[in-house]
Amino acid sequence: MPIHFRCKCGRKLKVDDSMAGKQGQCPSCGRKLIVPEASENEQPQPQPQQAASAGMVTCTACGKPMTATAVVCTSCGFHRVGGTFVRTQQKENEKVRRVLMTLMGMEVTPLRLALVIVPLVAVVIWYLTGPARAIHILDQQTVSVVDLLHGGATREPYSLLSGAGDRSLGIKSAPQQGGQPVPGAATVAQVYSVGSGDQLLVTTPDEAGDYILLEVALKQGVIRDRKQTSKYDSVFHDGQFRLEPAAGAPLTGRLLYVRFEKDVDVDLAGADTSDSDKLLPVIPPDDINVSSQSGVKNGTAVWNQPPLISGKLDFTSYYSTGSMPSTKGLYATGKLTLAPALGHGAAFPGSIEMDYRGDSLHASWPAEATGWWTKARWTRLSRLEPWYRYKFGLLFPRPSIGGKCALVYCDQQVATIKVPDMPAPPQPVSHTPGMVAPSPMKGLQHTNQPPPSNPMTYLSLLAEARSKGRGIVSASNLNQIGIALQMYLDQHRGQWPTELNDLEKVMPGIRQVFANPRTGDNPGFIYEPPPPGADPSQTPILWESLNGQKDPTGAILFADGHIE
Repeated sequence: MPIHFRCKCGRKLKVDDSMAGKQGQCPSCGRKLIVPEASENEQPQPQPQQAASAGMVTCTACGKPMTATAVVCTSCGFHRVGGTFVRTQQKENEKVRRVLMTLMGMEVTPLRLALVIVPLVAVVIWYLTGPARAIHILDQQTVSVVDLLHGGATREPYSLLSGAGDRSLGIKSAPQQGGQPVPGAATVAQVYSVGSGDQLLVTTPDEAGDYILLEVALKQGVIRDRKQTSKYDSVFHDGQFRLEPAAGAPLTGRLLYVRFEKDVDVDLAGADTSDSDKLLPVIPPDDINVSSQSGVKNGTAVWNQPPLISGKLDFTSYYSTGSMPSTKGLYATGKLTLAPALGHGAAFPGSIEMDYRGDSLHASWPAEATGWWTKARWTRLSRLEPWYRYKFGLLFPRPSIGGKCALVYCDQQVATIKVPDMPAPPQPVSHTPGMVAPSPMKGLQHTNQPPPSNPMTYLSLLAEARSKGRGIVSASNLNQIGIALQMYLDQHRGQWPTELNDLEKVMPGIRQVFANPRTGDNPGFIYEPPPPGADPSQTPILWESLNGQKDPTGAILFADGHIE
């Protein structure tokens, strides 16, 4: 005859009488049940079995004695009325106590546990939202910089999301495999091309270098809080970042957009320009011949300044004829080898190879150096998580005085770095005690070749005076300033700069050659713009400095580019 009974959850159950006294499980709530001996309306009272004393009965579940009026067995937790097992609060507390009994060999109480957890939670909150964690300084180096190409640009495929990019390069999307996006794969790679104001440069670690290189990770939440977003993109540009030393003017950083560990290929055929000057390295050639016909410009440039730069380059570009626009794109073949001086008498560790392969340029450098692509303004798709960090580089001119400097982002300090003191400049070499040796270029007669459009006349003289040590370095620095002056004239319609610092606009990093290792002065040169209408061949504009005055034994650069 089936037995009818009810679970504590309210479910009516029916089992065969052969299951009487056995343990089962409620199909609704999963509770463990002991099947009664009879249906609930027929269940007999349990019979005492050898009670230990008057008024005692035996638990039908575990056989231990219990009082006749007890509902729950204190030994096993069997509920006589409900037919289920229950856990006493005492047992629950004992279990919790056993779990928390020891931690690293010490008894743990709720108070002690709170004293550990609360500080940890506070640290996590500070890490994610605290102002000190707005930016991570991943690496900091003192470096020297070699500018390879001015006028590079980063061309990106068109983005349907942001509306930015070049449609001719296609649509930016995640890589596909079998019709599905590849997990974790990057979007279409950028094409590094020639065309606007971005630059390709190389840095090398140098304790006496004139730049501070920071690799940082900036938090998305901070970018959003500073309102540095545009539609769906986070925006980065040079003017957002400053390095503020304890003494001196703030220094604006250059964005190092992409890092190249080994080498880089630059697109020439797809260049957004037809200006052949964008092909040439920063150092002007010794000889250049250009011919134009039917809208095509062909040219040959030769560099013969070993070990500074040597090689030959043949190039082709297009120019507009009449009212017709020019066809953009460049073409060049040839190889150039650079081993530039870094200032302070240091030399570049190896050489830089620039291999022009027709429609592209392949640039490589030694393992000790790192290549960078700079971009004055760039964007990245904003992320939803505020703690996501964007990694990039910042390049700052080195403060003249070392010490703690504040790193500022959007007019708010986000970190503090310590800049090492600049090593003391080498002592000038004197040919007579107490006197500075005269410039090895002093008294050299100038010629009318090359023409004023290429004023770097005395690089060819450096080989003759190479043994003159620091005087040659100072002469080379004077020459590089002359190069920058000519570039400034070309880009400002013949207008002379008001001061040497203005040359940074056309040749970033030129400040590193303002020191004069021959005399020990820094700045080591005195500049005076020529008066209007003055004869360039008779007008000096740049003197070597000795103790802050024009050095009578130093070389002089004239307005037409020659040096005496």
